[in-house]
Amino acid sequence: LAAVSQASDETARQVMESWQRGTLNTSSLRLAVRGNLNPKQLQGFKSSLISKVREVRSLRDRIFTRGEVTMDVDFTGSPGPLANRLKALNLPGFDVKLSDATSDTITLEVRATGG
Repeated sequence: LAAVSQASDETARQVMESWQRGTLNTSSLRLAVRGNLNPKQLQGFKSSLISKVREVRSLRDRIFTRGEVTMDVDFTGSPGPLANRLKALNLPGFDVKLSDATSDTITLEVRATGG
């Protein structure tokens, strides 16, 4: 009985956190950002992406490797339209090019332009 109570409390906590983040009724995929961005540039890119692409609800950094950051993206809609939206993306201060898109991963080449 205690285990059931603990499990239901944990489930309720996770649902509440998702609701607070606005990630209910969203899908997830991986976003690979390739480019030599410093931490400040990466944060600026992420902030701009969230503000310009209304479908993107949240970004969570997952894997950092040399020249690439992989993130989990919670978004509304489906991957195809999101990829199309990212392909046409114009972010001030960044040159962004979609280099690959599958049903579970989108890869962007990103370069800071200094503008």
